[in-house]
Amino acid sequence: MEIDAQADASLDLESLFSGATGAARLEHLLFVADKFKGQELELEALRLAADQLAAASNVKLHREVLERIGGRLGPAYVLDRPQLEAKERALAAQSSVLDADLAAARATQSKDAVRAAHRALADCWASQGAVNEAMKGYMRMREFCTQPDHVLTMCISIIKCAVAMRQWVHVAAYRKRGESVVASSTDTMAKSQLAAAGGLYSLSQAKFEEAARSYVEVSPDLGSEFSDVISAQDIATHGAMCALASLDRPALQSLVIDSPGFREHLESVPEIRDAVNSFHASRFADCLRHLEAARPGMELSPHLAPHLPALFKEIRRRGLELHARPYATLALSGMGAALGLIPADLEAELEALIVGGRLSARIDGAAGVLRAHRPDARAGALGAVLAAGEEFVAASRLLALRASVLQHGLVQVLLVAVYVEEWGEGTGTEGGHGLVLRAGSWTLGMYAWRRTWAASTLGFNVVCAALLARHSCGAGAGTEG
Repeated sequence: MEIDAQADASLDLESLFSGATGAARLEHLLFVADKFKGQELELEALRLAADQLAAASNVKLHREVLERIGGRLGPAYVLDRPQLEAKERALAAQSSVLDADLAAARATQSKDAVRAAHRALADCWASQGAVNEAMKGYMRMREFCTQPDHVLTMCISIIKCAVAMRQWVHVAAYRKRGESVVASSTDTMAKSQLAAAGGLYSLSQAKFEEAARSYVEVSPDLGSEFSDVISAQDIATHGAMCALASLDRPALQSLVIDSPGFREHLESVPEIRDAVNSFHASRFADCLRHLEAARPGMELSPHLAPHLPALFKEIRRRGLELHARPYATLALSGMGAALGLIPADLEAELEALIVGGRLSARIDGAAGVLRAHRPDARAGALGAVLAAGEEFVAASRLLALRASVLQHGLVQVLLVAVYVEEWGEGTGTEGGHGLVLRAGSWTLGMYAWRRTWAASTLGFNVVCAALLARHSCGAGAGTEG
């Protein structure tokens, strides 16, 4: 869905991104600038990004932003190359000092000193926009971490770099490692940061239920501690959208609506909060209306925007499914009014639900109704009884056969047959393996006949079939008996 440029010219980017700081705020602003190239909103986003970069250390990105502005915002936003070059030289000198500090720390062979030096140098690279080098520096801290909090700091720092570079494999790996460190801890801040990182990872993989369950674990006490990766408003928006698209009603009630922590997050985004409440109260048209009102702002989120079409489609289909489930027959006109859908869109969504097996119904286009397919409970119960009866009869027959076999000693006969065939080789007068087996089978056949002459026909047939099978298997090499 493309955003109407005139409708969104009044969007206040500064208030929309007020909760984000550092790299996250810059990422949002540049995403908006790319989305609205040639429009008024592009210049507004570039202006805010240039103001932030003027006080930051990322000279390369500052130069790129000023070049994109191209003097369209007045002399205050014209590229001043000598000033930027002087700033680059100062930052290079700072990096050289930190390199020297790292070499000195290595000379002392103190793990804590080396770890602190690696972290200071990696922080410097991260502030200058060299995220890849910064992540390598944080990874070098690993062998010098002597305390659990050192490992946790390393994991969170690597996660921040990995999110910036969209290296989701590293996000998942170091989130898991960090969770193993804080599993027995009461560090709410660290747990919340790892949960937020897990939500971003799951959202990037379109695993909406996993993302929702991760976001609802983020404590409201996190505040701005992780705002250079994701803001509190984004946590609420991402979590609510993923919950609406994936959680059933009881889970939505317990994890979102009744959760004191996540309810506090939702208070920062009133439209999303009202949408969640309307969906839970089965006011699906109100829910979709609130979501559409909040959609322009959600379209400006670099993490959420790519998944918005799939999320809206799934929320709409879940609303249709929940609305139609209680009824045996439902008028399509009333259903469209309840969900705010035109007839063509309504029929397309219903067809998708029916074909996907999520809705057992059929559309009666002539009558303009949706007829649910209800299984016949009486026929189902009778079928279950008949199936249980057939299973009982089959089991009874098997038990009767086993009792007959044990009663007439047929188990002993078959065991003796195995003994003679395996140990009777070489005992025959004519020699030959096949002849010995046939002789053994014949002898045992006579034995079985004497033992079963008064047995039932079924028992006799079983013995004869077993002995004939033995005789056939062993008659390959000898002469006819």
